[in-house]
Amino acid sequence: MKRKTIGVFVSGDDEQLHGEFILGVKKEAQKRNCNIVCMHSLKNKAIYNSGTVLAKSVIAGESSTFTSMDFSQFDAIIIMGDTFIDDSIKEQVICAALKAEIPVINVDDDDERCHCIRYDDSTGMEVVVRHVIEEHGCKRVNFISGFKGNRQSEDRIEAYRKVLAENGIPIEDERIGYGEFYIKSIEVMKNMLESNGLPEAVVCANDTMALMVIGYLTSLGYEIPKDCIVTGFDGTKDGQVYMPALTTVKRAIYQSGEKAVSVAIDLIEGEEVDHVIWLDPVLVKNQSCGCVDIEENPFDKIYSLFNNRVNDRNMFNANLIQMTRDFANCKDVWSIVDTAFNYAWFFKVPSLTFCINDEVYMPKANNLFGKAPIRDSVYSELLSERKWLASGEKSDVKRVSSRGFIRNHLITSEEPVFMGIIPMYYNERIIGFITLDQTYCVSEFSLLSTWLVNICSAIGNQCLMTEMELLINKLDSMYVKDSLTGFYNRFGLQRKAAELISNAKKGNRKVYAVGIDLDELKIINDTCGHEAGDNAILQVSNAMNVAADSEEILSRIGGDEYFVLGYCDSDDHPEKYIRNVHRYLTDYNARNRLDYRIDCSCGYYISDLVNDDIESIMRKADKMMYNVKEEKKAKKAAKHNGK
Repeated sequence: MKRKTIGVFVSGDDEQLHGEFILGVKKEAQKRNCNIVCMHSLKNKAIYNSGTVLAKSVIAGESSTFTSMDFSQFDAIIIMGDTFIDDSIKEQVICAALKAEIPVINVDDDDERCHCIRYDDSTGMEVVVRHVIEEHGCKRVNFISGFKGNRQSEDRIEAYRKVLAENGIPIEDERIGYGEFYIKSIEVMKNMLESNGLPEAVVCANDTMALMVIGYLTSLGYEIPKDCIVTGFDGTKDGQVYMPALTTVKRAIYQSGEKAVSVAIDLIEGEEVDHVIWLDPVLVKNQSCGCVDIEENPFDKIYSLFNNRVNDRNMFNANLIQMTRDFANCKDVWSIVDTAFNYAWFFKVPSLTFCINDEVYMPKANNLFGKAPIRDSVYSELLSERKWLASGEKSDVKRVSSRGFIRNHLITSEEPVFMGIIPMYYNERIIGFITLDQTYCVSEFSLLSTWLVNICSAIGNQCLMTEMELLINKLDSMYVKDSLTGFYNRFGLQRKAAELISNAKKGNRKVYAVGIDLDELKIINDTCGHEAGDNAILQVSNAMNVAADSEEILSRIGGDEYFVLGYCDSDDHPEKYIRNVHRYLTDYNARNRLDYRIDCSCGYYISDLVNDDIESIMRKADKMMYNVKEEKKAKKAAKHNGK
């Protein structure tokens, strides 16, 4: 294990942010010859100030890979702390890493316990505002920021104010609005037009709002950039293939992935590293400010990119629909996994592995409705694993250690490992996780998330159906079984007897019945206690079990009453059965020398089923049993009187 291993913890499905970051991580990892194990949940953080509260089950499911890993197998960890869907998860990860005495590099977030890599968004915003004012000569410049009170939003407004002040331009509050990084930017732009008319430029705090503003102004008949310059921030692909292509600021996201790995290796090797490292953004000059002529727009290239993207998504949707239909024919977890494998080719991964928790793979009746058993880890000690290769091959299901899973993969690989681990969950059930090479799907995180949600839903529903069947069987067993002996009760006897009698008639076989009554149960209870009484009941049932072959129906139909029904292959069959019952009890009494004696009275009846039903058979067997019991009482009384 000379090669260093770095854990990367990221949450979200934004291809621009998470995708570029992961590609940067991989490039530097290859350069530095280290392993990367990326714990990547796909749920995005709730929109700032939206009031959205994620369910505890979602938080637990999304963070299951984050909080259940053995941190001692990492030499350092990298986190995008601000992407975590809940601060408590980030706290658990940082604390676990510090406890393991490994360095933590936190990207685009601030924590004094970590080495931090930050995007210098304020400088980036200054650059684009300065470009609009100083290179294009704009004086009436409006600014649309994100959420009021949000750190990024307020920092970008301050950068805008600073550049205006440096250029001697008055700061007018009515030229500043909060578009909440999305569609509200249109409402803000409308209000700005009504209050101050059309500005010379609109600077937006992200590309999404800039594109919406361009669309709105264009709908009113304005030309961009002839009538008004519009700029964005983030450098998204959508902004670059739009018409007009967007002038924006590209954050150093790819570079932050490279830098995070470089810092991690330096810290592992004992090098001194600045506690906070700032990465500069880059101004992208384009058509929406006039720096690039719209006529120069490579329209064919743009159309090709969009057409390919649309075709990919249409293909994905068609395959997703068909996969969901195929799930209807699946009868267990692994048939669902195998069905999912049939559609994994879409993501162009060389391999993909499903690791499934025990309570999902082997559900039990006492594990109902997704309630995982209580244990230290959300994963069972052993997981069930099945692997798919791009060639279409599938491995057999095998058992693997949950704690040693990552280490085993690292040990068995001669080349540096770049492995992504993504959680799978359904409601309160942690299903397990999948592993894959994320390089091939960094631009398809949202589709991968959709694909996995459908798989998890299918597995979760299958588990619920299985557990419902187990529950129904359990309830049925409680309805037809005696809880003390496990024998059928009167209801169970009637159900099973009908089946046995029907089969006997078809096979032209006789049946025999034995009625059994435990002697003096009340005396045993009164003199030795109910525990002794329960033991007497159990020992009679044990005697009946020992005496029976595999086809008898054994039942306890009352407190001290039992009944046996079976096929009769010879006229001495029931007598032999009764002798074996008495032999067992005699041996038991002799061995244990208890303060009480266990015995029973038995009577039998053999029927050819011509004129008998179950009630008449039981009645006739009981009649003989009571005759035997009365004879016992008479003999006992005579013996007592003789004394």
